[in-house]
Amino acid sequence: MKKAIMFFFMFLTFEVASGQNDYQGGLVVLNNNDSIRGFILQQLWTKNPTNIYFKKSKEQVSPTVYSINEVQSFETLRGSYKRYEVSITTYPTDLSQITTTTSDSERTDTVFLKLLQMGKNASLFSYRDDVKIRFYILESDSQKPTELILKNVLVANQMKSIPIYKNQLADFARRKEIFTDELEKRISSMRYSEESIRKILALINGDESLFSKQNKIIGQIFIGTGILSSKLKYDGAIPFANNGIGKSYINPYLVIGRDFNLNPVTNRMIIRTEFMFALSKSSITATKDGSIPSQTVEYNHSFKQKIISLSPSFLYNVIKKERVKSYLGFGGQANLSFYSENLYTQKTTTSNDISIGILKEIDLKTIWISYSLDAGLILNDKIELRFRYLPYTIITNNYNSFSGRNNYYLLGVSYYFKN
Repeated sequence: MKKAIMFFFMFLTFEVASGQNDYQGGLVVLNNNDSIRGFILQQLWTKNPTNIYFKKSKEQVSPTVYSINEVQSFETLRGSYKRYEVSITTYPTDLSQITTTTSDSERTDTVFLKLLQMGKNASLFSYRDDVKIRFYILESDSQKPTELILKNVLVANQMKSIPIYKNQLADFARRKEIFTDELEKRISSMRYSEESIRKILALINGDESLFSKQNKIIGQIFIGTGILSSKLKYDGAIPFANNGIGKSYINPYLVIGRDFNLNPVTNRMIIRTEFMFALSKSSITATKDGSIPSQTVEYNHSFKQKIISLSPSFLYNVIKKERVKSYLGFGGQANLSFYSENLYTQKTTTSNDISIGILKEIDLKTIWISYSLDAGLILNDKIELRFRYLPYTIITNNYNSFSGRNNYYLLGVSYYFKN
C-alpha cells in the first residue's frame, strides 16, 4: 500500500509537469447541479473544448461523452471551465489573415470559457478557436462575460491596432471608482496578453500579488508546531506479539514547508513539501506466566527517537470559501531517526523475589519510509489546524522471526507567511 501511494504521487507530479494526454482526476458539474468526480481526458487543447470525455474510474472501457449543453462547468489539473453564452468577434487579428475587406462580424454562441483569474470586482476568462484567442471579463454584478476587444485593421498596407480593450478596462475601473493615474499609466502601456490583462485586473481587484515574481517561484511558506503520539506493536516470535500493550506518549514537533498551488485560479490542488523535526517515545509491555507456580515474567521494550523527515504530499481543498478552506490529502515521508535509551528488559517476579535483566538490544532502522494521510482547516489564509496519520510502519531491522511497527498521530497548528 505504501509503495502504491508513493508511486501515484510521483506519477501525478510527472503528469502535471509533462502535460501528457491521459485521463486524470477531475470534476464535472451537470445542469442539475450534480457534481461527479472521476477522470477527464486531458487533451492538449489548442482551442476550448466542446465535449468532455469522462470516466468514473480509469478501468471504465468506454468514456461517457458530455456535450456542452449537458455540463455547467468542469475542472481539471489544467484549469477550470465554465459554460456561458457570449458574443464572439470573428474577425482575425493576425496580419496574414487581414484584408481591406475584413468585416467587423461577430456571433453569439454557447461555449466553455477557461477561468484564468478570480477577483472581488471581476474575473478573467479566455476563449480560443481556430481564428484567435479572446479574453473576457465577468463583472461581479453581472451574469454574462464581456469580450475584451482588440481590432487590427489594414490601412495603406500598414497594420493599425485599435485597442478597444484598454478603454473597456478604464471604463470599468471608473465605474468602480478605483481609476487612478497609476492605473491609467499601466493600462496605456499594457498588451493584449494573458499576463498583461491579469496584472491590470489584479489592480482593479485590489490584489497586487501578481506583480511579485517571487510568489510564483517559492509558493507559500509556513511554519508550525504541534504534538506527536506514537504506538508500538510487534508481530512474530516475540513475547509482545500476542498480548503486548503499547503505551502512547505525547511529544513535540516543529515543521517548515511550502505549498505550491497547481491551479491558482481554482485553488483546490496543492503540492506540499515540508521538513519536520520531532521527538518521540515508544514502549510496549507483555506479561506471561513463569516456569514455576506464582511466577510472572514481564517483558518491556522502550526507546526514544529524534526524527528528521522530508515529506511531499498532495492536498485537495474539499471546502473552499473566502475565509475557510478544508483539505484532505496523502503523501510519502522519508525519515531519519536517532535512537536513545533503547532497552529490552525482562522482569521476573515470584512471591519473595524480583529480578530484572537486560536482554539483547533490538536493532532499529535509522532510515525508514512511510506514507501519510492528512486533513486540515485553513483560516483566513493564515492559520492552519492540521492532522496527520502515519500508519503502522516497520522500524525494526531485518529479523526473520519478528518485526516491530510504530504508528504516529500528529496534531498541530501552522502559520502562513504573507507572500
